[in-house]
Amino acid sequence: MSMFTKLPSEFYDATAFDGFSPDRDFHLGTAKAMAWLSQLAYETDEPKKIEAILRIWKLRLVEEVISTELRSVLPMASTHAFVAAGRGATFITFAGTDPVVFKEGANVVHSGDTFALGTHTITASATDSLGHTSSEQFTITVRDTTPPTLTALANQTDEATGAAGAVTVEAGASGRAAG
Repeated sequence: MSMFTKLPSEFYDATAFDGFSPDRDFHLGTAKAMAWLSQLAYETDEPKKIEAILRIWKLRLVEEVISTELRSVLPMASTHAFVAAGRGATFITFAGTDPVVFKEGANVVHSGDTFALGTHTITASATDSLGHTSSEQFTITVRDTTPPTLTALANQTDEATGAAGAVTVEAGASGRAAG
């Protein structure tokens, strides 16, 4: 089973097709390229994104993006597909899904998002073509457990600024969390 989620463009591997071979023998690089194409097929609601990523992979869109409700004996919510060509091959790429949506409150959460310090309650939900919905909640807790580091302190000799002497201390500290 594969699980697709919407990805930011920069998460797509620019080298996904470096090991691709159009011959009939199995190549791990070809399998990697096909997996990335299936992930990209899930993003058919963003045709410009698909075209931009295909260009990075030195492919071109041959057939318009298809994103439609699917009626079949399987309770999948939708099917997504496109046809691309390049590198000596034509690719018919599709993904059939019950899209899983991750939300924190009303905000959609994407794979690779950064969370602020604290506890975040995430709701994952999916709805199939028959209208059946399922959802679950889980939490993500982000903690800063790394102590601050001190800048090395050197011995100091200072000139007296008055009868009371001199007051100077130079030090620094850095850490990930403030406040």
